[in-house]
Amino acid sequence: MSISLGNLGRAETAALIVETLAAQGIEVVLVGGSCACVWTNERFGSFDLDFIDLTYKRRKQIAAALADIGRNHKIIWPDLKEWHRGEGYADRYKEFKEALN
Repeated sequence: MSISLGNLGRAETAALIVETLAAQGIEVVLVGGSCACVWTNERFGSFDLDFIDLTYKRRKQIAAALADIGRNHKIIWPDLKEWHRGEGYADRYKEFKEALN
């Protein structure tokens, strides 16, 4: 399946992440500001998706599972770079992009 991640809303993006991780045996739950946004029909603002891992998997396992999203879906790199900058992770953007290629 290949879809443009830019066409997904917050809830759909969260669902994609939850389903992708679940396929690898990693259970997560959405928490934080984005959770409030979903439940209030976007009346509150949040710029990220926060998850709690209920299965205590190692970061490498989670990263490998999430890399499937990058390999199987169209990523709009300028948008992602801007998000990294806004979240304070501008220095990690190149590392992230290289991991997905």
